[in-house]
Amino acid sequence: MYHLRSRLDSRRGKLDRGQATAEFAIVAAVFLTLLLGMTEFASAMYAYDFVSYAASETARYAAVRGSSSSSPATESTLESYLSGLATGLNPNDLSMTATWSPNNNPGSVVQVSVTYDFQFAGGLLPSATFPFTDSAEMRIAR
Repeated sequence: MYHLRSRLDSRRGKLDRGQATAEFAIVAAVFLTLLLGMTEFASAMYAYDFVSYAASETARYAAVRGSSSSSPATESTLESYLSGLATGLNPNDLSMTATWSPNNNPGSVVQVSVTYDFQFAGGLLPSATFPFTDSAEMRIAR
Protein backbone atom coordinates (compact mmCIF):
# COMPACT_ATOMS: atom_id res chain seq x y z
CA MET A 1 0.00 0.00 0.00
CA TYR A 2 2.82 2.39 0.84
CA HIS A 3 4.42 1.78 -2.55
CA LEU A 4 1.18 2.64 -4.41
CA ARG A 5 0.70 5.86 -2.44
CA SER A 6 4.30 6.88 -3.21
CA ARG A 7 3.70 6.44 -6.96
CA LEU A 8 0.52 8.56 -6.82
CA ASP A 9 2.31 11.35 -4.93
CA SER A 10 5.09 11.29 -7.53
CA ARG A 11 2.58 11.63 -10.36
CA ARG A 12 0.75 14.46 -8.58
CA GLY A 13 4.04 16.37 -8.23
CA LYS A 14 4.61 16.18 -11.98
CA LEU A 15 1.11 17.47 -12.64
CA ASP A 16 1.61 20.33 -10.19
CA ARG A 17 4.82 21.33 -11.94
CA GLY A 18 2.98 21.43 -15.28
CA GLN A 19 0.24 23.56 -13.78
CA ALA A 20 2.79 25.95 -12.31
CA THR A 21 4.46 26.29 -15.72
CA ALA A 22 1.14 27.12 -17.39
CA GLU A 23 0.26 29.67 -14.72
CA PHE A 24 3.69 31.27 -15.02
CA ALA A 25 3.27 31.58 -18.79
CA ILE A 26 -0.06 33.36 -18.39
CA VAL A 27 1.18 35.72 -15.67
CA ALA A 28 4.43 36.43 -17.54
CA ALA A 29 2.53 37.33 -20.73
CA VAL A 30 0.29 39.76 -18.85
CA PHE A 31 3.25 41.26 -16.95
CA LEU A 32 5.37 41.75 -20.08
CA THR A 33 2.44 43.33 -21.92
CA LEU A 34 1.94 45.80 -19.07
CA LEU A 35 5.67 46.53 -18.96
CA LEU A 36 5.77 47.18 -22.70
CA GLY A 37 2.71 49.42 -22.42
CA MET A 38 4.30 51.48 -19.64
CA THR A 39 7.48 51.85 -21.68
CA GLU A 40 5.54 53.00 -24.73
CA PHE A 41 3.51 55.45 -22.65
CA ALA A 42 6.69 56.89 -21.13
CA SER A 43 8.16 57.31 -24.60
CA ALA A 44 5.02 59.12 -25.76
CA MET A 45 5.14 61.42 -22.73
CA TYR A 46 8.81 62.20 -23.44
CA ALA A 47 7.98 63.13 -27.05
CA TYR A 48 5.03 65.28 -25.92
CA ASP A 49 7.18 67.11 -23.37
CA PHE A 50 10.01 67.53 -25.86
CA VAL A 51 7.76 69.30 -28.39
CA SER A 52 6.81 71.93 -25.81
CA TYR A 53 10.42 72.36 -24.69
CA ALA A 54 11.73 72.54 -28.25
CA ALA A 55 9.22 75.19 -29.30
CA SER A 56 10.12 77.51 -26.44
CA GLU A 57 13.88 76.95 -26.74
CA THR A 58 13.89 77.49 -30.50
CA ALA A 59 11.82 80.66 -30.10
CA ARG A 60 14.29 81.89 -27.47
CA TYR A 61 17.19 81.08 -29.81
CA ALA A 62 15.53 83.14 -32.57
CA ALA A 63 14.66 86.01 -30.21
CA VAL A 64 18.29 86.66 -29.28
CA ARG A 65 19.44 86.39 -32.91
CA GLY A 66 17.52 89.17 -34.62
CA SER A 67 18.65 91.10 -37.70
CA SER A 68 21.03 93.29 -35.66
CA SER A 69 22.80 90.22 -34.25
CA SER A 70 26.18 89.07 -35.60
CA SER A 71 24.53 85.84 -36.85
CA PRO A 72 20.81 86.48 -37.52
CA ALA A 73 18.45 83.54 -37.24
CA THR A 74 16.94 82.07 -40.36
CA GLU A 75 14.56 79.16 -40.74
CA SER A 76 17.43 76.86 -41.72
CA THR A 77 19.53 77.81 -38.67
CA LEU A 78 16.49 77.24 -36.46
CA GLU A 79 15.93 73.81 -38.02
CA SER A 80 19.53 72.81 -37.37
CA TYR A 81 19.27 74.10 -33.78
CA LEU A 82 16.08 72.10 -33.30
CA SER A 83 17.59 68.90 -34.69
CA GLY A 84 20.46 69.32 -32.22
CA LEU A 85 17.94 69.36 -29.38
CA ALA A 86 16.15 66.18 -30.53
CA THR A 87 17.90 63.43 -28.59
CA GLY A 88 16.11 60.09 -28.46
CA LEU A 89 13.62 61.01 -31.19
CA ASN A 90 13.49 60.32 -34.89
CA PRO A 91 14.54 63.61 -36.55
CA ASN A 92 12.70 62.63 -39.75
CA ASP A 93 9.38 62.88 -37.89
CA LEU A 94 10.19 66.36 -36.53
CA SER A 95 9.14 69.54 -38.34
CA MET A 96 9.29 73.23 -37.53
CA THR A 97 7.94 76.47 -38.94
CA ALA A 98 9.03 79.95 -37.92
CA THR A 99 7.33 83.23 -38.74
CA TRP A 100 8.59 86.73 -38.00
CA SER A 101 5.99 89.41 -37.55
CA PRO A 102 6.53 91.84 -39.26
CA ASN A 103 10.25 91.07 -39.78
CA ASN A 104 13.44 89.96 -37.98
CA ASN A 105 14.17 93.39 -36.48
CA PRO A 106 14.33 94.01 -32.71
CA GLY A 107 10.86 94.57 -31.27
CA SER A 108 9.21 92.21 -33.76
CA VAL A 109 7.73 88.87 -32.71
CA VAL A 110 8.98 85.45 -33.74
CA GLN A 111 6.62 82.49 -33.55
CA VAL A 112 7.95 78.92 -33.71
CA SER A 113 5.71 75.90 -34.19
CA VAL A 114 7.13 72.39 -33.67
CA THR A 115 5.40 69.13 -34.68
CA TYR A 116 6.50 65.58 -33.97
CA ASP A 117 4.71 62.53 -35.41
CA PHE A 118 4.94 59.90 -32.68
CA GLN A 119 4.58 56.22 -33.58
CA PHE A 120 4.46 53.37 -31.10
CA ALA A 121 7.44 51.05 -31.56
CA GLY A 122 6.30 48.04 -29.54
CA GLY A 123 3.50 46.86 -31.78
CA LEU A 124 0.59 47.42 -29.39
CA LEU A 125 -0.86 50.02 -31.78
CA PRO A 126 0.96 49.23 -35.03
CA SER A 127 -0.45 51.83 -37.42
CA ALA A 128 -1.29 54.64 -35.00
CA THR A 129 0.52 57.97 -35.44
CA PHE A 130 0.00 60.75 -32.94
CA PRO A 131 1.04 64.27 -34.01
CA PHE A 132 2.25 66.36 -31.06
CA THR A 133 2.28 70.09 -31.82
CA ASP A 134 3.17 73.14 -29.78
CA SER A 135 4.16 76.71 -30.54
CA ALA A 136 5.86 79.55 -28.73
CA GLU A 137 6.40 83.19 -29.52
CA MET A 138 8.85 85.75 -28.20
CA ARG A 139 9.76 89.34 -28.88
CA ILE A 140 13.09 89.77 -30.66
CA ALA A 141 15.58 91.39 -28.30
CA ARG A 142 18.39 92.34 -30.66
